[in-house]
Amino acid sequence: MAGKSAEATGFLGAFLLHDLMRDTTATVYCLVRGEDHDAALARLPANMEWYGVWEAVDADRLAIEVGDLAEERLGLSEERFENYPLRRVLRTGRPLPPGPRSGTGGLTARRGRT
Repeated sequence: MAGKSAEATGFLGAFLLHDLMRDTTATVYCLVRGEDHDAALARLPANMEWYGVWEAVDADRLAIEVGDLAEERLGLSEERFENYPLRRVLRTGRPLPPGPRSGTGGLTARRGRT
């Protein structure tokens, strides 16, 4: 099956990645913000574990792509963007507003009632 791309560090993306892993045999490419590949790689399991869906992820079918929705070409080099090995991109995120990025772009996520 052709690869699919998803953003998996938000609520919708986490569950989309969970379902893609469960329902397909595709390699799933995830665009993740980070200073480098290791930082991006650390963000994904932390988010998925927070939502309780990391156990469905098959690491052999997961490809992390360091990038940013707010950047031109998703923050990828021109060469990487032009040669991206995908047929379908599932966009579940939105560009974050300018400013310091603590992982939430100034937005606050809460569980349960406040």
